[in-house]
Amino acid sequence: MNEYVKNNNVQDKIIDRCIQSEEMRNYLKKQELSVFTLTDIITGSPLYLRKKLELYDLIGDNGYTNSFRQETEKALAELTLDEGDVLCLEEWWYDSDILGEKASFAGPFTALHAALGYIRESFTDEEWDDDEACWSVLEKWVPGEEYGKMDNTYTYYLIKDEVVYFTFNDNKYNGFSGFHGFVDSMNLSLPIPFKPGDIVILDSLPFVPIRLAILLEVNNRDCCGVQILYRHGDGLWRTGALKHGAGWKDTWPMLSSLYRLSLYQNELNETDKVLLDIQDYILKKEHNGALLWKRIKDKHTGLDKLALSASDLLNLIKD
Repeated sequence: MNEYVKNNNVQDKIIDRCIQSEEMRNYLKKQELSVFTLTDIITGSPLYLRKKLELYDLIGDNGYTNSFRQETEKALAELTLDEGDVLCLEEWWYDSDILGEKASFAGPFTALHAALGYIRESFTDEEWDDDEACWSVLEKWVPGEEYGKMDNTYTYYLIKDEVVYFTFNDNKYNGFSGFHGFVDSMNLSLPIPFKPGDIVILDSLPFVPIRLAILLEVNNRDCCGVQILYRHGDGLWRTGALKHGAGWKDTWPMLSSLYRLSLYQNELNETDKVLLDIQDYILKKEHNGALLWKRIKDKHTGLDKLALSASDLLNLIKD
């Protein structure tokens, strides 16, 4: 049974703090969102962990919310190291040459402030660019029960020099259990105010570069019900479920694009102008978007998503 917050101001405050898209903010404030959904919005947002704790407190006493509050408090406390503990820092980025994630080991640290100092120095050296897809990962390693062995107990994900997500790894069960202190782009499901034929901005920075997409089908009652068509970095067009992190082929960013989802209202470059032809096709009859998605799906025979050229798409929308 769904539980809802009793004070409408609480929902509005959470949406204002977490949702960056004006269109999404205004729309979600008019919806009745469950405590479960509000907790997921907080957890998946790019807010710093300490800021998330303030919002969990607004919801009050709820089993689902309490689990995230308690685990977040423990994760923050575990950033203080005991003797023998080590933080291993990795620098991550989305590489436009391989169209995927890459990482580089930066070094081990015996104190959090030293690791954060290293990150801040890299800002100074390279001049942080908010449009660059790059982030940091800190792994906490502690002496294990077996002599000479260390266990990875926590993994922290940082935007700039602040922790926004974490995982707790329960090494007693060979890493198959633990706690995820995030709700990623594959699992956050929110209703959207947009319709088939809308061209939208997919913005999950700093984990992946920005993409454009056109909505083919919008069914807010189904997590797979919002289907998009987007151009990948290889220049080919693919479809996917927006609420399951589609937009970057084989990469699913930690931050859902739903937080910043907005209409694209500028002029399209030559490569993307096929979107205008598809938009015209969908606007003639709204179900044309679902029809195009079905035609693309019917052409698909392998395991990978079908990749189409612009000319392929134009052939598919010929009546």
